[in-house]
Amino acid sequence: MRRIDLLSLQPPSPPPTVGSRSPIAVPAAVALQPADSEQRQFLAEMLTYEARAGSAPSRRLDDDVDEFADYIHACHKSVHREFAHTFLSRLEAHGELEDPNLSTSVEMVIEPDGTLARMGVVKWSGSLAYDMGVFHAIARAAPFPAPPSRIRSPDGRTYVVWQLHRGESQCGTWNAEPYILR
Repeated sequence: MRRIDLLSLQPPSPPPTVGSRSPIAVPAAVALQPADSEQRQFLAEMLTYEARAGSAPSRRLDDDVDEFADYIHACHKSVHREFAHTFLSRLEAHGELEDPNLSTSVEMVIEPDGTLARMGVVKWSGSLAYDMGVFHAIARAAPFPAPPSRIRSPDGRTYVVWQLHRGESQCGTWNAEPYILR
């Protein structure tokens, strides 16, 4: 299994046009769970992750909605393989991980060639083990198809926030929110 260097997925500095934001709120239960160095590193990186999608000015999709839907559908093939078939199928169903209401949202920033520029957890499930599994599943699903130019933001990147569920809706395309930043 390929390991992800979390530091390489972080931007060198906060984006200059976004303004100041505080880090995302993490449930207290998550903050108390790190048991090993990998979990501590993951939590440290994600606590300082600054999402752009949903917080930076964006424009309506309008005529781009069909192209974005087609693109999300194309990405879903590899996301579903890594999340549903690999991660969820191997997830032990005991304790906090058996809760069908677990849900984590990940911001994916995709380069014009389909590689991940960066990604981060933007909504925590309350289970660090689940959040890490979601993060690694998305990282393994990349690279994605090259996004069409019409759905790229002015910086050339494509922004998607995808909510991944432990329950029935799993990684359905209806759980993906596209953004075109201004």
